[in-house]
Parts: sequence; structure tokens; C-alpha cells
Amino acid sequence: MQEDFETIANRCAELTRARVGPDEETPARALAPIVQLPLWRDPDRAAPSAVLRSALFSVARQRRYMNDEEIVSWAGSTIRYKGESLDQRDEDVWMQLVHLHRLQNLADGQGVRFTSRGFLRALGRDTGGRAIRHLYDSLLRMTACAVVIETPEARYFAPLIVGVGEWRDADGSYCLKLNPKLAKLFDVGWTRLEFETHRRLTTDIARWLHGYVCTQKATAEAPHRIGVERLRALCGSDDQSLKSFRQKVKRAMTQLGVAGVVLHWRITDGDALEFSRPPRALPAPR
Repeated sequence: MQEDFETIANRCAELTRARVGPDEETPARALAPIVQLPLWRDPDRAAPSAVLRSALFSVARQRRYMNDEEIVSWAGSTIRYKGESLDQRDEDVWMQLVHLHRLQNLADGQGVRFTSRGFLRALGRDTGGRAIRHLYDSLLRMTACAVVIETPEARYFAPLIVGVGEWRDADGSYCLKLNPKLAKLFDVGWTRLEFETHRRLTTDIARWLHGYVCTQKATAEAPHRIGVERLRALCGSDDQSLKSFRQKVKRAMTQLGVAGVVLHWRITDGDALEFSRPPRALPAPR
């Protein structure tokens, strides 16, 4: 069942009352910080727009170790990364973890608890031993990395995930948390994705483009346009042939058109991807 915003907001208020009862209302507790992410519907997932407009979670086919390298990102933001490179499957894992935190006070450090199989079911993935191992590898990559994201309004310098223990090999149970500074990136600008649509897309470039498209207002009167060569760099593609990459973009945009994510798209004579979003699309990103 889909939850409306009022239901989510009421549950947030109940959690806050449960966290600080009337008998516990001391000046120290009253002044304790509350750091929360924005609210979004349960069927959706969300991420800072600066992340979705970058090659942090790339479409590259081969992983590699990056040593404090600058990652291609949207004008106005700078991203540096140290660790094993991340891909679109890692992004889905990270967005699911962010989703689990959306009703939490990030400042209390409690994190969220989950089992591997429950987490994988939420992603629509297989729950066998191999999938559990891949989930563990993904979580390890994002716990062991260091990311610096800078915008004119905010700076994030931390791993993408903070581990707080309670890992049991028998059932793959975890307790993980996010750095409270992540909320600052959401304050700068964030974007919601319809996750059911996202997970049905069949290629990494289609999934990356889904996130990118949703960060753009792109009306029929004022479509968004980006050069294909620039797009190749922004998504982190390791395709050496621009022609091959262009064909992948065309197939991916066809998928997004069928899914109703874009209203119109084309490759212009100047070799740019141009698209507009349908009026019924999610609200413009903040």
C-alpha cells in the first residue's frame, strides 16, 4: 500500500514523541539536534541531485581503485573519491539504505537494522547466497571509501556508509548508518525516482539516465540538452567509441520513453541529447 505524506509525517511525529517522552524532557535533551532527510513516498527512492548528475555511481563495465581522484560532475559541484569504484548496482543499494533512514534522526547515531534477504527483496533481487555475497561486497565498498562532495552551499567529507556493528555471518544481519552531513546535500537539492520503474530498466546507462533525467525540469517548451560527448564523461562510461555510446543512449532513451519517464527525446544535428519530461512526471527537483 502506498503511504501519503500526511501518514509519513504523523509517523515521524510519533517517533519523535517516543524518543523524547514528557518525563525525559530535560534542557539537554530539548536542545539535542534532530537531523532528518526530506520525506518521500514509500515506493520512491531519492538521492542528492549532485550525486545523480555525476559519475560517482558510474556505468563503467570494469571496477578500478581510485586514489583521491576527481570525478566528473555537474557544473557547480566537485566530487573526489578514494576507494574501489562504484556502479549502478551500488547506487541502488545506497539509495535503499538512504530510504530506510528517511524517518530516522541521523544525529542520534542509531542507524538502521536489516537482514540481507529482506534488503535484497526490497531491491527486487534474488536472495540466494551469491546475491547475499554481492550485497556484502557493495556495502563494504561504500563503508571503506572516502568521498568529498563540495557545492557552494555544502561540503560532505566521509564514507558513504558508516558501519556500527551487529554483522552476523549466518543470516547477514547489519546495523548501518549514514553521516548526518548527508542531509546538507539534500538541502542543496534532491530528486525522487519511481523505484519500480528504475529497477525494471535493463541497462546501466538507462538507470543512470533515469536519475539524470529526473534531476532536470525539461519541459516541452524548454527541453534539456546535453552533448553526447559530455554525457559520456558525466556518466563515467568506459566506452572508447562515441558511436557505440551513442547507440546505447538511444536504446536507453527508448526504454525511458516507453516507461513514460520522458515525453520527447532526440539526438540533435549537433550531436546532443535533447529531452523533455511529461507534465505528469514527478515534481521538479528541489
